[in-house]
Amino acid sequence: QVTHYFVYLAVGASGAGRSIVGSALQVGTNTIFVDPETTKGSLSYVTVFTHSSLLEATTPVALPISDTYQVVGNITFDDQDLDPLQVGGNITWDEPESEALVTAYVVYLATSPAGAGRSQVGGEVPDGVLEQPLGPEHYHTHFTHVVVYTKSALVEQTTPGFLDLEDIVSSVTGLTFVDKDLDELELGG
Repeated sequence: QVTHYFVYLAVGASGAGRSIVGSALQVGTNTIFVDPETTKGSLSYVTVFTHSSLLEATTPVALPISDTYQVVGNITFDDQDLDPLQVGGNITWDEPESEALVTAYVVYLATSPAGAGRSQVGGEVPDGVLEQPLGPEHYHTHFTHVVVYTKSALVEQTTPGFLDLEDIVSSVTGLTFVDKDLDELELGG
């Protein structure tokens, strides 16, 4: 008679190279939660073993793991703030190939393509919206990248899409003015 179940992530369908998920499940329980950011590595199957008062069964039921990777593409940022060390404009991106699990996007300025030292730009962007405005005169003295993360109902992804941050600077050079109005406190020319 089955007394409980054990759920494992395993390398093979037979349960080889397995790692337990949670603790024993009572008979009648048919769901278990896998923590976000659980390292998959070479684990390819979810396996469930029955257990009696004497021992664990040797043959599990196995289900292949479906690992979802959804990263945005084609991130663009057209800096409209022409002052040095300041940026501003719209950040846009293309949705992932399959956006079935995406509930939102989160945009940051960061100090690396991996999102280190990041600072969030605005709030979460709902699925279906593919841009986030970055207000003018935003100082970016140490930020080098724009990073965009997808977010599911469970968690924000750990590997973002990224773009090198480029500060467009435009200023007038060679400016001259000669006052040709000969009256005091008046200009002309």
